[in-house]
Amino acid sequence: MAIVDPVTFKYLALPNGLAGRGGAVRFFLLAARVPYKEDLVDFAEWRAGVKQEVKDSGESPLGVLPVITVGSKRLIQHVATTRYLAKAQGLYGKDIDADLAADGVADEYVPWREAWVASLGGDDAKATYASARPKYYAGLEALLGYYGSTGASATAGGALTYADALLFSQIWDDTTTQGLDLLQSHQRLLAFFTAFKALPAISEYLGASKA
Repeated sequence: MAIVDPVTFKYLALPNGLAGRGGAVRFFLLAARVPYKEDLVDFAEWRAGVKQEVKDSGESPLGVLPVITVGSKRLIQHVATTRYLAKAQGLYGKDIDADLAADGVADEYVPWREAWVASLGGDDAKATYASARPKYYAGLEALLGYYGSTGASATAGGALTYADALLFSQIWDDTTTQGLDLLQSHQRLLAFFTAFKALPAISEYLGASKA
C-alpha cells in the first residue's frame, strides 16, 4: 500500500529553521518517501488575514495549519493527519503492538509540543517551560525503554512509524531553541534523534533548509 494521489503540504513559513506542528507531517512525508508539493504561507500574511480566510472558507475550520491535501481529500490536525498518512502508506494498522507503541509515544508528544508552543509567549512562559523540560525528556526516554527502540525508529523495532516524525520534530524544535544539554544526557532519545536525522531524505532536507 502506498499513497499515489498528489499531496500538497500547506503550512507556515516558520523562521530560524523551526519545524512546528506541520514539521512533524513534513518529516513523515520525507522519511516515508512520499512526494509532495509545498504551499508555504508567510507568517506576517497569516496574521494579517490569511488565518481568518482559511477558517471562514472552511479549509481549516479551527483556523490552524497545516492543511494537507491528498488527491481531493483535505486533512487537518497534525497528529491525526500524520497517523492517517502512515496508515495510507501501509505503516500503521498492521501490527497491533507496534501501533500501541506509536500511539503511546504520540500521547506523550502532545503535551510536550503544547508546552513548547506556550514557551514562545514571553519570559514567564519561557521560565515555566525551562523548568518542565526535564520531565518531558525523562518521560519519553522511559517510554522508549518500555516499548523498545532500535535503528531509526523510536517505537517499532526499526520500522518507521508516524510517532517517529512527531518525536523528531519536537526534539528538533526544543534543541533549536533551548540547546542540546538534555538531549545529550538521554541516550535512547539521542540515539533515536541521531538515526532519524541521518535518514537520507531528512538529512537532505535539513541541509537544504540551512542553505
